Amino acid sequence: MVTGIPDDQAAAFALLRRPQVQGDTLPEDRWPAIEGGMIGRLGLNPALARRMRTEAGDVWVIPGNGFICHLDNNGLGCSLTEEAVAKGLVGWGSARPHDKTIVSGLVPDGVKEVTLSSKRGTIKVVPVQDNVYGVLLDGFLTSVRFTGPNGEVVLGPWS
Repeated sequence: MVTGIPDDQAAAFALLRRPQVQGDTLPEDRWPAIEGGMIGRLGLNPALARRMRTEAGDVWVIPGNGFICHLDNNGLGCSLTEEAVAKGLVGWGSARPHDKTIVSGLVPDGVKEVTLSSKRGTIKVVPVQDNVYGVLLDGFLTSVRFTGPNGEVVLGPWS
């Protein structure tokens, strides 16, 4: 388990450079989502998490040893740090009513907004705050686009 924010993660994600504030620490009732080997295998330290509130709910960013994860109401998504810096990290799941999708993600410094597309043809531009975004999207998520430090990034299409 990491004992501090790794330098490469702090360099890429401003959220991890700011001091923790009340409410950042991952609540104990959410710890089971990252236990079961994730703490040991990825070196995750939920005590170092940072929380962002989004339209789609709370999102926690959790540093690890060479990995970074984000946890939202849909579950846990993890990536190698270098991949998250290059491509970001996105998670999504169904919402009620079932024609909606809850989408949240983590992007590197400098990304001001992401563009989400749905199977219905909906295109939604979502602001990024402190490297995190979260929104309720009409229809099933098919792609995420943003301009990052290395140029345009397109995740998807998913069907």
